[in-house]
Amino acid sequence: PHYALDNSRAREAWAAVWTRIRSEKAPFFVYALLRVILPFVAAIAIVISLVILGLILAAAVALLALVIHSALAGITGGPLLAGRLLLVLFIAAAFFAVMLLLVGVFGPLSTAVRQYALIFYGARYQRLGEILYPPPPTPELNAEGTV
Repeated sequence: PHYALDNSRAREAWAAVWTRIRSEKAPFFVYALLRVILPFVAAIAIVISLVILGLILAAAVALLALVIHSALAGITGGPLLAGRLLLVLFIAAAFFAVMLLLVGVFGPLSTAVRQYALIFYGARYQRLGEILYPPPPTPELNAEGTV
């Protein structure tokens, strides 16, 4: 934030950050620890739940593939090609559903990690804190001194 808000050069920005870190070593240590541990723990929980969901989805797709494959037994020509295309379509749809689920879950997680960093540093750097949490607007008074 020092680059953007103070128009600082790299050396000045890092000096300001290190000054803050030296003045509050324990909170910055806990922040750094949580910045690494919390996303890791959340990712493990998400992966475990997605593996369970993925196994259920894989079983459903495998069952559907088995049904389509069994229905195609002994068929030749155009219907066989149409059945195989249908099978590929179902497998592709399952793959894209998993990808959408991954983006839908890990996207908010990565955003939350960055939000945590902004909130933590915004509480220690006044200019950033004022941008994150601007003061409420003051009501304008008319000539009689009322709102």
